[in-house]
Amino acid sequence: MALIRLLSRKSNLALIQAREVQAAIRNVDPSVQVEIVTVTSAGERAPDRRIEEFDTTGVFTKALEEALIEGAGDAAVHSAKDLPTILEDRFEIAAYLRRGDRRDALVIRSDQDNGKGHRSLDSRWEGYEEGQGGFLESALSVGALVATGSVRRRAQLSKLRPDLTFMDLRGNMERRLESLRKCDGVVAGACALDRLGISEGGRSHLKILRLHEEVVVPAAGQGAIAVESLRGDTFADLWAGISDKMTAVEVAAERFFLRGLRAGCTAPVGVTAHLLEDNTVSITSVVCSRDGHRSLKVRYRLGSVEEAVKGGDELASEASEIWATDACLPE
Repeated sequence: MALIRLLSRKSNLALIQAREVQAAIRNVDPSVQVEIVTVTSAGERAPDRRIEEFDTTGVFTKALEEALIEGAGDAAVHSAKDLPTILEDRFEIAAYLRRGDRRDALVIRSDQDNGKGHRSLDSRWEGYEEGQGGFLESALSVGALVATGSVRRRAQLSKLRPDLTFMDLRGNMERRLESLRKCDGVVAGACALDRLGISEGGRSHLKILRLHEEVVVPAAGQGAIAVESLRGDTFADLWAGISDKMTAVEVAAERFFLRGLRAGCTAPVGVTAHLLEDNTVSITSVVCSRDGHRSLKVRYRLGSVEEAVKGGDELASEASEIWATDACLPE
């Protein structure tokens, strides 16, 4: 009987994702025994530090890669958005599970609807005008305090609503939601809320507003679970069996685009790709200054995933002016 050891971070969300991979493997081959081995990442050891303060890339992935090299496991399970733009040659992304909701979500208290009633942001998308944040007025009052540790989310929301103020926040989801006692809203990945079973119905004091991906462009790979292995491992057929083709193409395009842009996961960049029926790929990307005062949004139609690098490279020259005086530069 084959044994596969999956390396995972210790957070509830990471373990849920590892169990999803475990279930996918068993669905493909019930005879395979799958164990989950937990590892503590640098990001988890210092939950109060801002991501960009770490002197290494892969804040949440490096420890798992080191454990993989040491032979503590056969593959590592990651949130795809946490992976460095370029992997070391010894590693490869062996599989992607079917992507969940890639959007960001604004979580507010039920009494924070500004007295105008709650409306889904998606339902108001049709009337949205580029560069305006009026669609958020029913959710957040003027000068509202929003908690997020992401420079990408902060920059895009600042562009839409310059009046908003922000507080840095990282850590597990419970810690983030507890911060609603001292702020007006928390921004999190919609997929993380879904996987943790956090919903308006389950927590009556919460309202969850999913932000249309054209309003707040997600991070590359957001919503996808990635399996990383050492290159040329013995489980290639199994990984192929659990990998979702559409997700693999879309996330690869997003990561190729970041590679051309020379931007990492801590840069104020959003990029999202969609595989179309004719097998072309559409990409929407936004690059911002940290304060959101300057931004540039582009859309590309690609004949192949590899063309995404060229699109990112073309955008890089324009983005360099936006980032010229920023503290957060591309990697």
